[in-house]
Amino acid sequence: MLELAQEDHDFEIEERDIDTSDEWTEKYGLMIPVVEVGGEIIQAGNIDFVTISKRFQKMS
Repeated sequence: MLELAQEDHDFEIEERDIDTSDEWTEKYGLMIPVVEVGGEIIQAGNIDFVTISKRFQKMS
């Protein structure tokens, strides 16, 4: 899903394993997957192209 949005918007994808950090496990817990931009959670759980794309359009 993020790869599709990446075709239209310039951003990097960073995958993190929350099991490697107690901080991440506490912060994200059952919300994964999570899309976070600049410290703000954009979407969690079910990620969809339309919501992500609209959010990136607002940011540019």
